Amino acid sequence: MTATAIIIIILVLLLLFDWVYFDLICPAVRQSLKYDLFAVRDRLRSLKIEDQNLDMETYRVMETRINGCIRLVSSWSVRRWLIDRLQGCNDRDKQLIKKMRQIVRQILQKKNTNNTYHCLFEIETDTMRYFRRAILLNSLLSGWALSYWVLPRENKVKTAENIENEIITKMIIHTALSV
Repeated sequence: MTATAIIIIILVLLLLFDWVYFDLICPAVRQSLKYDLFAVRDRLRSLKIEDQNLDMETYRVMETRINGCIRLVSSWSVRRWLIDRLQGCNDRDKQLIKKMRQIVRQILQKKNTNNTYHCLFEIETDTMRYFRRAILLNSLLSGWALSYWVLPRENKVKTAENIENEIITKMIIHTALSV
């Protein structure tokens, strides 16, 4: 066999692997992770129904985190996180992130003293575990394809919804990796 034939065989195998991994395996695993996150969100909602004393702000922040994770399961990767970190965040983002961190720390501090906060801690832990799996799944081997790095990111029109989604995304990622 010549070197050219070996290179062609390797490229064909990489192409086959890329097709199997990114078109068959990843979508199935992502869907499974979304279903797991839906179950976590259902647990949070059940907890709110069972315990009327649960702070509404804490509930909303937790639900926002879970909804953001569900939305980002198929797209978030280490590359996107690094780009986001390099861009930084504005003062409004920083205030929201600070608020979210306070609520998460409150949950962590009270998890052993109150059954509700223990359940919230389990919900938070499960949410971040599934989201970290999604980041790993989306980041694994995604850098070898030249088009992934060379093609420009899509330009979205800055609507209020897009800006809100970006803020929620930043809140989720900053708190997920800092807690």
